[in-house]
Amino acid sequence: LDAGCTDHVGKPFTRETLVAMVEKYRARTELGDAASPIPIPIDADLADLVPESLTEWREDAAKLSRLLEDQNFDAIRRIGHDFKGAGEPYGFVERTRLGKQIEQLAQQEDRDSLEGRIAEVQSYLARVRPVFDGVSRGPE
Repeated sequence: LDAGCTDHVGKPFTRETLVAMVEKYRARTELGDAASPIPIPIDADLADLVPESLTEWREDAAKLSRLLEDQNFDAIRRIGHDFKGAGEPYGFVERTRLGKQIEQLAQQEDRDSLEGRIAEVQSYLARVRPVFDGVSRGPE
């Protein structure tokens, strides 16, 4: 527990459930400490657009959990597609990567894996901090 292991997988479990749980925590370690901010350098030409876009992205990420509960894979796929297409041009490369995975998993209706990816994108977007001309700004 001191190392942060506060989850469990009940028996019997499927391979998919185990893989989703491992992915959930693998993602956290790859992105670093779950509480540490992730600075994202932003081009000065985009400085006016990023704060509002980031707020909208966070709202969409929050919707994903509710959509998964409702098993609305089509809506999840659309949000994943949007995340995939609009992240990298702003400098949010990780958002693009996660969006692509969410889109693919929603097409496969892979609920267990989606749960891990949704948690990962929510954590990522909560922690990103746009950096404009070397000055970091917190959540809007």
